[in-house]
Amino acid sequence: MKRSRLLICLLFICAKGFSQSIIYKDVTDISKQEFDKHLPVIHLLSKTSQEKVHHKIVITTVKRTIVLKDDGEMKEYRYVGDLKNDHLAVIHELEPNTEEYYFINRNTGTIDTLVDKPVFYPNSKMVASLEGMGTDVRQRIQIGEITNGRLKTIFFFRLKFELHIHPGYIYWFDKHTLFLNDNNEKFYKLTF
Repeated sequence: MKRSRLLICLLFICAKGFSQSIIYKDVTDISKQEFDKHLPVIHLLSKTSQEKVHHKIVITTVKRTIVLKDDGEMKEYRYVGDLKNDHLAVIHELEPNTEEYYFINRNTGTIDTLVDKPVFYPNSKMVASLEGMGTDVRQRIQIGEITNGRLKTIFFFRLKFELHIHPGYIYWFDKHTLFLNDNNEKFYKLTF
């Protein structure tokens, strides 16, 4: 009995681990005209009077105060804006080889992380983020949704290595399709 439970647990863990691997259906070439035709302009962020003082950003929440301080050499924080109607401050953290974005809930003090700049689906709280934009690494794409003031990551996926695509920009076409361009000025439609 213990052996079968162990086997079931291992199968569950393996299945759970693979659920965030490559989970897209198809990548097809599209023209630059098709790519440009659907470029959206989405303004979900609003600026408040949040200012950096003495190389630090201070965000006061109901539960705690969060201080994000530049280290003077490698790490820098930038206030991007607040997400409308969700009490979320969006902060950009930059280091020489990495970038992350944080959603900091001004009510609860919780911090959720995006691998890079958020790209919002029109009229919804779905978000896509492309890790390592403009680098030569095989990037991950993070898909998530903001629910109850928290970012819930639905999944990450990587492009298949043999495609030789290094995305530089992504945006939503519909809820199951992203458009992307790579550093060779080629354009693609990715369906998931």
